[in-house]
Amino acid sequence: MDGVLAGPWILHRSGPGSSPPGQAAGGTYGPVRAGNFFAGEDFADLADAQARAQVWCAGKAGQRIHGTTCQRPAVVFAEREAALLLPAPAAVYQVPIYAEAKVHRDYHIQVDRALYSIPEHLRGQTVSVRADGELVKAFHGGKLVKTHPRQPAGGRCTDPADLPADKTGYAMRDLTRLIATAAGHGADIGIYAERLLDHQLPWTRMRQVYRLLGLVKRYGAAR
Repeated sequence: MDGVLAGPWILHRSGPGSSPPGQAAGGTYGPVRAGNFFAGEDFADLADAQARAQVWCAGKAGQRIHGTTCQRPAVVFAEREAALLLPAPAAVYQVPIYAEAKVHRDYHIQVDRALYSIPEHLRGQTVSVRADGELVKAFHGGKLVKTHPRQPAGGRCTDPADLPADKTGYAMRDLTRLIATAAGHGADIGIYAERLLDHQLPWTRMRQVYRLLGLVKRYGAAR
């Protein structure tokens, strides 16, 4: 407090008809916030609010004397800032999706109803996902572990490098067990499971067989 009270200070007259130094008489003194525009107003719709906001920004907020710069924001923008703006984006900004996704037994995660492969050592773990209009990025432990092009709902993006090369036998044992489980509900169900897994990378189809078994459990093998 000693340093504060020591000054030096310059006192200015304040009262009706006076203005702080550097501020035009009658100027607005104090912070101006977006809430000042909305307070006490009643708008017919979004278009009405947008139109009136433009008038308020140009005619009031932009013409006040700024409490820090002691200049009119609209004048500063026109004379200095407008020329520095980058061109407006050609495409509409797409808000990214942020999610947590578990790496399933088939080495894939599901993001917005599409499947993406993840390195096999992360099987069973949870990754953080950021998905925008172009890319899907997966992070684990704060590090980027995989990037895929964004797929539409129902799509799939599999990088063979994510799938086990030296553990094919283990994966195939899982497939054999799945087929045996399906066949236990009937020969036709077992055959259908085999055909679902008849693929160059059969473990990427395991999810479909799990769904088949889920239908059997829900509706019964007879149906």
